[in-house]
Amino acid sequence: MKLIVDFDDALMKQSAERGRNPLFMLYWMQGQQVYPEQKWVDSGSVVLSWWLFSARALLEGAAEADFSFMEGPFSLTVRRLGNQVTITDAEQTWNTKVVLQGFIAELLTATNQVLRKFAELGIDDRNGLQAGMRQLQTALSKTNIDSSSRPLVVASVSH
Repeated sequence: MKLIVDFDDALMKQSAERGRNPLFMLYWMQGQQVYPEQKWVDSGSVVLSWWLFSARALLEGAAEADFSFMEGPFSLTVRRLGNQVTITDAEQTWNTKVVLQGFIAELLTATNQVLRKFAELGIDDRNGLQAGMRQLQTALSKTNIDSSSRPLVVASVSH
């Protein structure tokens, strides 16, 4: 499972200059399946800050967490089962099980990519991505989970 982030520099600068959250592509990919759709554009820094908080909740003992997109009615429910998570959408068209460490690694990798792009374009981190990443890393350090590994797919079922 991969979290894809991709950037249109002009669009990001334009939204930031207008006092809005930078827009960029943000979507999940598992094999040929994508969620919510390929090249989905959203207020990515807001969404990622929510997801960092939700991932931290999972690490701190929550049985499940919501991973919502800001634009549209799209949301994934992530349920922790030991060192694995199941990821489903409301319609049950997306149903994947991955190792938790890989899921966390994807979030951290994508957040790093966004922060590097912000620095390159001179955009402020007003949604607290750095702080959220540090908090997730702190929660991760209190577990026996290694965040350096890539996502490992346990099973994937599509309907």
